[in-house]
Amino acid sequence: QTWRDAETIPRTWQQASNSCRQLHPDYQYRLWTDKSARELVESKFPHLLATYDSYPYDIQRVDMIRLVILYAFGGIYLDLDIICLKSLDPLRNHEFILPRTRPV
Repeated sequence: QTWRDAETIPRTWQQASNSCRQLHPDYQYRLWTDKSARELVESKFPHLLATYDSYPYDIQRVDMIRLVILYAFGGIYLDLDIICLKSLDPLRNHEFILPRTRPV
């Protein structure tokens, strides 16, 4: 998951995140902050750093870092407002999954 920093996550999003972590105690959890995300790009993907830094909007960096994290480490990315109602384990049988969103 990603957020500006670990101290300012809205309470409702903390609760959503906790719902997922409680259902998956054996999963490794990582919160990427603006600082740690930039450090990842700088250390592992320095050729992308100028592009990352050039984006005029924070959301552009967030969109990029999601893909960088998944490329570098694999795993599952969930937005902070996603509530887990049951285990994600069955989804791990698939190489890549995206949720259905409307109208897209």
